[in-house]
Amino acid sequence: FRLLSHALFWILSFSSSYFLIKFSFDTYKDTPLGYWTPLRNILGMILVFYPLMYLVIPHFLKKRKWLFLTSAIVLLTFLYVIFDAIGEKIVFHYCESCSLMALEHNPDFLSVIRKSTLTNILFKASNIQLYLHLFSGLILPIAIKVSIGYYHFYIKNLELEKEKVRL
Repeated sequence: FRLLSHALFWILSFSSSYFLIKFSFDTYKDTPLGYWTPLRNILGMILVFYPLMYLVIPHFLKKRKWLFLTSAIVLLTFLYVIFDAIGEKIVFHYCESCSLMALEHNPDFLSVIRKSTLTNILFKASNIQLYLHLFSGLILPIAIKVSIGYYHFYIKNLELEKEKVRL
């Protein structure tokens, strides 16, 4: 059930992002970027969310290792930037209609994409919008995870109180 609910959440996230792009004024909505962008975004969120919530936070937060926690979050953010930059480079390399649309509407952006991978990563790393997108995209899954964790904690405490009353 747990795996299914996670898969359903990410499928719904992809679907909502896809439909927002399809029914927006986005220039690329009629190209394959209409579905590659939401897919790349969701995969990037997954790349950050699971290590953050199941490895980094439980391990470093419980032990109160703040420097390691901060370093791990920065590292995950950097991995997201690398993933996004390489993913965008791959999409524009293989999608001819996307490249033609970018050449017509935003040639400067396309020229950055066509440069070296390191240049592309540095360009992405300097874009504050990418970080805002990452953190705003992680708010909902983190809130759901924390809420479910609190619910389980609360139920466990109620059961302990119930046992105390019996004794």
